[in-house]
Amino acid sequence: NISETKEIIVDSNHVLLEAKDEIQQLADKVGSVSQGQKELSKKLSTLSENAEKIKDVLYVIDDIADQTNLLALNAAIEAARAGEQGRGFAVVAYEVTKLADKTQESLADVNKIVSVVLDEMREAVTLMNQSSTSVSQLASVSVDASRRITDTSENISNSAEIIETTVASVVDSTHRITEITEKIEQITQLSNENTKAIEKMLERSKELNESSLAVNEKLKHYKS
Repeated sequence: NISETKEIIVDSNHVLLEAKDEIQQLADKVGSVSQGQKELSKKLSTLSENAEKIKDVLYVIDDIADQTNLLALNAAIEAARAGEQGRGFAVVAYEVTKLADKTQESLADVNKIVSVVLDEMREAVTLMNQSSTSVSQLASVSVDASRRITDTSENISNSAEIIETTVASVVDSTHRITEITEKIEQITQLSNENTKAIEKMLERSKELNESSLAVNEKLKHYKS
């Protein structure tokens, strides 16, 4: 019936409002996650830029090592020309050359590691940006869903009010119909009573008419 329908609508409205609150909480959390991802993406970008600067420094050091190696080689040549007097200097030049070579080898290894880290950072930034975009879209969808639920809840509330008004009108109409029915019954009862009274009056009138005829007959008899 109408009352049960109203109760179902009210319960449905409560469920929708609870769902709206849950979606709003989800949207807030998603918004926080999205903001955190954006900040992390910025930090990764900054780290990537710093790693690029490290590579630049490594290139400079590599150039210095290369030049040192070249200078050591020239020093070794000059020491060889000096003969016995340049032997000690030749040993130093050789050690410098070895140090420069090791430095360049180490720089090459570090450069490879930095390159790998840079690639991973770039990939992480790309994935983070994609994830941030997806999270932002999810937040937007959550907000839209919350808005639609709010609209639906308002429509349900309006429907509940209409049903409540309809129920009140039906109850009022029922009371009026009951009153009218009672009045009709009263009128019917009075009508029946009036009919019986009229029937009695007709019967009494008939009796009086018959008595009058009888009296007239007797009067005629006496006159003759």
